[in-house]
Amino acid sequence: MATLQAVAAFQADNGLKADGRAGSDTIRVIFGKATAKASETQTFDWYAGGSEVIPWGAVFQVKDVRSGAIFTCRRMEGHSHVDVEPLTSYDTVAMLGAYQGEWSWDRRPVLPKYQGAVYASSMNGMPHGYISIRDTAMPGHFCIHFLGSRVQRSHLVSAAHMACVIEASHAAWQE
Repeated sequence: MATLQAVAAFQADNGLKADGRAGSDTIRVIFGKATAKASETQTFDWYAGGSEVIPWGAVFQVKDVRSGAIFTCRRMEGHSHVDVEPLTSYDTVAMLGAYQGEWSWDRRPVLPKYQGAVYASSMNGMPHGYISIRDTAMPGHFCIHFLGSRVQRSHLVSAAHMACVIEASHAAWQE
């Protein structure tokens, strides 16, 4: 409750809608970002329309902020976050390289790039669940989280994912 009140007070002090939710406008003010352009890293709230930014079936690139690894993915589905698969076995190898060759639940800051726009997010690197592309050499799919998205089982917002989203919001896609 104290966090909600603090966020609402911050919003009111900065001329924002004081709803207590740290959406994209609030995050931009906190981190000093102006309104994002297509080439800048954007942050959006998952439950305020963000779940539609990268539609089901979309193919997009992902850049791991820390390692610089770039790979291509396809969104399978996902209601609480994005469920994705690497597009090819080459993309699986590139993604696995970000995890030093070991599948892991560790969260990493990443920048998905879809239709020229770059978004701050977080991924885990553990294949799980079902697959739809059979020849990727990944035995399952993995998850990408955006601001406010939730983990599957507990339906809670993961502090580790949100820390990576914030870290990714400070990064830029440099080619």
